[in-house]
Amino acid sequence: MTLPFSLPSSDCYEKSYMHRDNLSFVISTKTNFIITASCDGHVKFWKKIEDGIEFVKHFRAHLQPITSLTANVMGSLLCTSSLDKSVKIFDVNVFDMINMIRLDFVPLTTCWIYGGGDSIPCLAVSDADNGNISIFDAQGDGKVIHVIEKIHSKPVNVMAYNPIFETVISVDRAGILEFWQGHKHDFKFPERVVNFESKLDTGLYEFAKNKTIVTGLTVS
Repeated sequence: MTLPFSLPSSDCYEKSYMHRDNLSFVISTKTNFIITASCDGHVKFWKKIEDGIEFVKHFRAHLQPITSLTANVMGSLLCTSSLDKSVKIFDVNVFDMINMIRLDFVPLTTCWIYGGGDSIPCLAVSDADNGNISIFDAQGDGKVIHVIEKIHSKPVNVMAYNPIFETVISVDRAGILEFWQGHKHDFKFPERVVNFESKLDTGLYEFAKNKTIVTGLTVS
């Protein structure tokens, strides 16, 4: 009689470090790490090696579902946000949590909005209940540096940062797409970057016209 948990010794069977719940996010960093997050608030770090990936560390990061998992453009810092109104900051290279930010709102998504030469690792966090985007120093004391209140009227569910032009692209649930820059440019519209004076001259209103909710956004 073979017990159900007595797996045969064969090359077809491998040790698994799977999550216990459905995966909600998977990202890969420039520092050769893969980070996975599951619906139950767990985060796992994996290191790329020559013949595959190797499990590194496991965090019970949040007690409620994770709403976003993002890494900066250098691949050195990682953040998670959750329905528990908190943001956790991780140092990817040493796979350790280095800061925690308590929020007075439920975060919908996050985006690192700084490049390698910036002195402050700014993190943008959108509010799930309105169009506000709060800016934090990820390594600071958790105080809000700036709040962007007038750009979006609906909750922002997607953000992406272009480090070459130091510009953030954000899209809200109404399909409205906006461009703005970081703290070095006072969070203003990047007039010198874009090649148009009015969005009416572009196709940026197509999502809103078709009542389409954007679910993903990447920058080359």
